[in-house]
Amino acid sequence: MKSKPLSKRLLIVIDFPHVGGAERVALQIATHIDIDLFTPIFIAPEEGNLRRELDRLGIRAISLDLERLKRTCRYLIPVFFAIRDLIKIVKRERIDVIHANSLWALKFCTVASFLTKVPTVAMIHAYPKIHSRAKRLFHLLTRRFCYKRAKRIIAVSNALRQALIADKAPSEKIVVIPNGIEKDWFSDKVDLPKGKTKMILTVGRLHPGKGQQVFLRAAAMVHAKHPNTRFVIAGDEYRTSLENLGFAQELIDLAKQLSISECVEFVGYTNNLRDLYRQSSIVVLASFEETFGMVALEAMAAARPIIASRIPGITELVRDGETGLLFEAGKHEQLAESLISLLEDGQLARKLARGGLEAAKAEFSLERTISQLRAVFSLSSEICSD
Repeated sequence: MKSKPLSKRLLIVIDFPHVGGAERVALQIATHIDIDLFTPIFIAPEEGNLRRELDRLGIRAISLDLERLKRTCRYLIPVFFAIRDLIKIVKRERIDVIHANSLWALKFCTVASFLTKVPTVAMIHAYPKIHSRAKRLFHLLTRRFCYKRAKRIIAVSNALRQALIADKAPSEKIVVIPNGIEKDWFSDKVDLPKGKTKMILTVGRLHPGKGQQVFLRAAAMVHAKHPNTRFVIAGDEYRTSLENLGFAQELIDLAKQLSISECVEFVGYTNNLRDLYRQSSIVVLASFEETFGMVALEAMAAARPIIASRIPGITELVRDGETGLLFEAGKHEQLAESLISLLEDGQLARKLARGGLEAAKAEFSLERTISQLRAVFSLSSEICSD
């Protein structure tokens, strides 16, 4: 009788300490990948709700805070120690494949991979950016080195694939694997909430790029015509992000200025997103930039009509008039018009909810996503062992 082959050890490296779309995908991998093939181990910051979620799920995590190095990377000593610690972890845990869950994490994983000969697979969830001209050459050179060293680069959409190619990532290494969603998210039928009071939901970290300010301005216009409507904003303002520090208060102040504070609720981070979606009548994703739009997929799976910005990434998921409605990013008047149309036309709302649910089931099952990821991880480890 042949002995059962040992499970390969998969190190999932995350720099961000809180649960956003990219982190939810990493948690999906850890909880749904075949443990007979891969044993997941996380590297994550000790602080933040991501670590609490890992503890809740019983997933092993090792502390290493790569996020803070974004603010101290000009000092080489902390970066050196972080790389040293990562290399120690890879060797001590006998890691077979490293999964870098962001471009920032990829930089550290690439050095560790180079020195330990353990293959790295990058899963990219955000467009490559350079915020400073002074850092442009440095970032371009380091990213190109990372792209070259990675065994595979996973993009969550075709829009992101094109952006990575423009950033000089080798096209032959890029694999497009859209995000998927768990079976228990799917509604059995389209059953929108009944009653006079309707709830309109938006989900995402509190950040100007997520468009909550657009949502509130549209909410004011909707409230004027449908005063029984409630507006719920789910998501936290993350204290690690200096660029949006204080944005939560700006949103609270804006709601007051628009005289809609009594019908707007900020619920923060929640583990019960599914229940929140199912309590809603309409879901909004008003982002200015998305590589995929996980919120849209979650809304579709929950059989709730989605209204989203017409931007690359989202348009691969939401087909205007079929699986949801699209509006020009930042145009709160257009968003308000679409919201009012769905509040007043139940037949259209149900049609979009049904179309979204069918598309989510047919095109974005988590089983298919995990199967594709498993193949990439297996192939990468085999290439390395050869």
